[in-house]
Amino acid sequence: MVISVVGSILDAVVVAKISAKLVQSGNYKKLTTNIMNIEKMQQLLENESDGNKLYDLLIDCGKKYPWTPQEKNQLKNIIIKICDDPSEQARSASIRVLCFYWEMEEFRDKAWEMFSYDKDDDTRSDALISWANTYRKQNKASVMKTLYSILEDKNTEVNIRETAYRSIFYVSPLTAENRPNQILDWDHFDENVDWKLIEKMISEAQ
Repeated sequence: MVISVVGSILDAVVVAKISAKLVQSGNYKKLTTNIMNIEKMQQLLENESDGNKLYDLLIDCGKKYPWTPQEKNQLKNIIIKICDDPSEQARSASIRVLCFYWEMEEFRDKAWEMFSYDKDDDTRSDALISWANTYRKQNKASVMKTLYSILEDKNTEVNIRETAYRSIFYVSPLTAENRPNQILDWDHFDENVDWKLIEKMISEAQ
């Protein structure tokens, strides 16, 4: 009995030491939230046909699990195919994972294509902010001017104009605490946009 207790204590000490080493090496995910392995996630993504369930699965894939760069490279080949899924929810989530959560510049053109041609406004909005996020804090004048042209176009749906407004701040070097409110009253949208600040940022962009 004493031997059993001592053995349990020693086991606990060993596990604690291993955990500490994994934390230091950046591999602690093996013992924590990443109970989903890469093969299981690939299988789920390939076999799920319900748009709402696929949406939830993709968002979890993008945000919940701390995949390694190598694992993301495996998953991206499946996720890019979902960008053309019949479900608008699945399309939205897939481009968010690739370009917003994972910031993969290689899919920047796909995000712009989805913004330009998708028939669903919410998907277009998600694609636009995902596209802009691949330029996060780059202070790129050409990108900010493109977003500004969408923002000022009163023939564009207001939710997309609001997304363009938010996206300009993502591209700018302005820190979050120095940004104005970007969730605007759609009935008074143009009155609430800080046009002077936007124009100043664009004039100072590179």
